[in-house]
Amino acid sequence: GEGSEIDNGGRCTPRCAAGYRPSVEALRCSLTVLEPATYSCLGLPCDAPNGILDGIENGSCAEGMSIDHSGVCTTRCAIGFIPSVPQLVCDATQLSPATFTCIGADCISPTNVANAASPACLETNAVGNISHGGTCTPQCIAGFQPLTPSLVCRGAVFRPSTIICAETAVLANASLVTDDTIRIGITRHLAMAQLDAGAALLCYRDATTPHEEGARCAVGVAAAGSGGIWLGPSAAVFPGEVEGIELCMLGGAGTAVACFRDAARGDGVFCKALFPESGFVIRTGVEVAAVDGYIWHFAVAPFGSAGDPSASAAVLCYQRGSSPLSCRGLMAGGAAGEELVLGEAVELAGVVALSLALTGVVGGGGGLGVVCFVNGLQERRAGCRALLLSRSGAAAPVLSVGVVPDGGLIDPVDALSEGEAAHVA
Repeated sequence: GEGSEIDNGGRCTPRCAAGYRPSVEALRCSLTVLEPATYSCLGLPCDAPNGILDGIENGSCAEGMSIDHSGVCTTRCAIGFIPSVPQLVCDATQLSPATFTCIGADCISPTNVANAASPACLETNAVGNISHGGTCTPQCIAGFQPLTPSLVCRGAVFRPSTIICAETAVLANASLVTDDTIRIGITRHLAMAQLDAGAALLCYRDATTPHEEGARCAVGVAAAGSGGIWLGPSAAVFPGEVEGIELCMLGGAGTAVACFRDAARGDGVFCKALFPESGFVIRTGVEVAAVDGYIWHFAVAPFGSAGDPSASAAVLCYQRGSSPLSCRGLMAGGAAGEELVLGEAVELAGVVALSLALTGVVGGGGGLGVVCFVNGLQERRAGCRALLLSRSGAAAPVLSVGVVPDGGLIDPVDALSEGEAAHVA
């Protein structure tokens, strides 16, 4: 930067073209000799592209956010998308090409769909695919019709995920609900559980007239494209004076467990298995008395079982009067799984729940879950306890408190909140 000649004792400040930096900060002149004698221009790194649509946030290059000069950026996209070029080359802060796009992969037209035509999508191309961004218009065999008018392909994934062909005669009994109104009348104690293929099981107490105090359930299936759901006819599943409903699906069994608090029978809790079947039909199992006495709160959740995460088991936790919070396992039993088998109840010492929440934990070998509560014996503080459900064959499930599948112990968290809590979820 000082010109073509440098005075004795002076310094030369090296300069490089844009995108490069000198290898040294300065060269000094001593009796006509520069020290060091020369320098080189080193290419600066490149910044990885950002804001790539359908790319990986903060990770468009496998090599990181900075690419060395003369290095390469191996392009990456979200699952279901393919980079438009495999690599970008860095040359003195400039990538070549400058950026890339993520191109959605095609979706494979659904196969092995019950009662679907072949091909199942009207728009299926010669290789059996639907293009990214394209639409699949479901096709069913004679006597059946699709519950969803269309599926949209985005990044190798259909939304909704599959085709459901319902028998036309059965679908005539269902109604397409598009205005958020599931039923008209006085409804209490609503509970829902997710089924397969975009469907849900809905249970509620119909309190419109005195003789309809029991619980009813219905199956609903998302009607994509219409913004509504196909709702099947409701079925009476419990005849009592229902003052609470809890509902969950049993893992891997296609079976639901519904538990009800019945004011006509001392506010005890009664449970039965429900079997959602094709054509919006709900088959009911045998009712069992799960808990007697006055029950304040109760909850039921799927747990699987230790060593078998898909096992057909669940846990019921309940607060009976001023007794300690209690939990017990239950599972589908009998020849057709229609009668629930109850395990022994386990008390959680030192806990009287003013509110409670219950969930199974995904992973960990199955059978592990957590119950949380607002403890009336500890200044209304929120706390949690670990639960482990295990079972062996047809024997009743066994529930342990504060134990994990490897045999270790988990200390109870009975002071989850420092101050008072009103509810937990």
